[in-house]
Amino acid sequence: EIMPSLVGSEMCIRDRPNQNIKFEDGPFYVNTKTTTLENKNILRGAVSSFGMGGTNAHVIVEEAPSYEASTKANSTVDFLPFSAKSFKTLERYEENIQAFIHTKTTTISDVCYTFKTGRRQLNHRGFFLLDGNNIISSQTATEPKKYEAVTFLFTGQGSQFSKMSESFYTTEPYFKALVDKGLQVLNKIDGTDYTNILFSENDQIHDTRYAQPLLFLVEYALAKTFMHWGIVPTRMMGHSLGEYVAAAISEVFTFEEGLQLIVKRATLMNSAEKGSMLAALGNVDVLKQLMPANLDIAAINTNTSIVFSGNTKAINEFEEVLKAKDIKTKMLKTSHAFHSESMDPILNDFKKAFDHITLKEPKIPYISNSTGTYIKPAEAMSADYWVSHIRNTVNFKDGIDTLLTDENAVYVEIGAGNTLINMIKEQSEKKIFGFTTLASKKDADNDQLKIQYTLGQLWLGGIDMHWENYYENSTNYKVSAPTYPFEKIAFPVKVNPMEKQSFNISIVEHEFEVHDASSQKESGKTIIEPQNEVQEKLVSIWQDFFEAKQISIDDDYFELGGSSLQAVVIVNRINETFDTNLSIENLYNYLTIKDLSKLLSLSLQQNLPSEETQESDQFVI
Repeated sequence: EIMPSLVGSEMCIRDRPNQNIKFEDGPFYVNTKTTTLENKNILRGAVSSFGMGGTNAHVIVEEAPSYEASTKANSTVDFLPFSAKSFKTLERYEENIQAFIHTKTTTISDVCYTFKTGRRQLNHRGFFLLDGNNIISSQTATEPKKYEAVTFLFTGQGSQFSKMSESFYTTEPYFKALVDKGLQVLNKIDGTDYTNILFSENDQIHDTRYAQPLLFLVEYALAKTFMHWGIVPTRMMGHSLGEYVAAAISEVFTFEEGLQLIVKRATLMNSAEKGSMLAALGNVDVLKQLMPANLDIAAINTNTSIVFSGNTKAINEFEEVLKAKDIKTKMLKTSHAFHSESMDPILNDFKKAFDHITLKEPKIPYISNSTGTYIKPAEAMSADYWVSHIRNTVNFKDGIDTLLTDENAVYVEIGAGNTLINMIKEQSEKKIFGFTTLASKKDADNDQLKIQYTLGQLWLGGIDMHWENYYENSTNYKVSAPTYPFEKIAFPVKVNPMEKQSFNISIVEHEFEVHDASSQKESGKTIIEPQNEVQEKLVSIWQDFFEAKQISIDDDYFELGGSSLQAVVIVNRINETFDTNLSIENLYNYLTIKDLSKLLSLSLQQNLPSEETQESDQFVI
């Protein structure tokens, strides 16, 4: 709609538009009422503004295009990042955003999109974890953080469960596409319906033949999704099967080659002699000495955690020995004795799986389970290394020690649960920053909640994301949202704009502090009460004008926040109250109630004093 012309309406009330303008001969007319504009095509209009001083403006406007509704997959969980140049401003920003979210006036996904793509990313950072308009948590860093090393940790067999990653699969298209591709490759390899095994309630997921390929697939797709978003690891470590994922991410072999190797590995391991595995907690060196010769050490996870592997009867007997010594133990839910001599018969067959695979030099450093140090190119590119990997002990403890040499690191566990992060925390003497991705079977939180929280924590640690990739499969728009809350700064300089002064550089060359106006108000200064009726009325006017409860008669007009534009208003109020003819120049010469009351007292006794009777106090730079 177009509003009526102010000039046109006024003229029509009196008479009619200017008779000298031949409106009937042209397309123009004077609009006298609110009119609906209709056009089959895009509506455009011109708005002109003609200033009395000769400053004119002409604007062409066009109707806004229609937009699709905002969509961010099917998840309502998101994180909203915000940042500032100081922690004080960050806290104020957090309060403003929180109040805005509670108004529920805007689609929250668009608000998150606006802050991620339309705000500068400064050093002091914070974020809200949201489920729709509900704030689940908020985090701020009192000091700027910058993680130097991003470490991906890949879990091994045992962490799998039915419907693993399902909530993330249904809400993140990029992850879903990778998983779907892998499921098709797996189906072509052996004809198994891996989709049904992964996303339905069944016990097949715990069968070694299917658990290993599906764990590899989910972890690989999850890692690639994080990398697509801009979170690229500087180093990696996996536990047993997890090292294969690290190798694939490092491009030692391709995604498809990795799936072929894992299917062969899992099938051969499942065909081996049955056995058992026993975890024990205690001094690793002592537990090694207690172990009988007919068992093997499958993994040394930390200084106080070790896993034994071997014949089921021998494992059961050893468990009784440990219990008798009050050593905590736990039988692992496995059907075979992995990383033990029972794997020896399958090694030659597994080596043949590498005949048609060309292994390449790693592009991203990762830790070897066999040595506990960064893998060497010659090791990664050797089929013998991967064959012995099935048989050798997983030296995860030594790998942790290698990772801990980099102190300013963050750990992201790629897979279900937080088993590996807990191992690193147990091993480290310092605080570890570790975050999870997929929910475990016992966890009530969904995958998106954990992933969004982890993304927020990584952003808090100075890791910037590729938002264009993050939002590539969604439709979102920038909306009106709280802007940066700049800190208010008052410069302690008094100015008389009505007085001409020659500039004296020596006056402003002295050092002075910059004060925050808000802190001045809270400084608890002494309030000087009014001494007479004139001062009482002036205090009342200033309290109402500045919306302040406490006004001292020695408060300066400009220091209270007054401006040259507002001076017109307050001078009019004073003149109405005292029936005087005070000028703006008078206010600038007498900036406090104490000084101004003297002038008004004289004015009330006689007409406004001449310039000769005015006090000569001037306020200059």
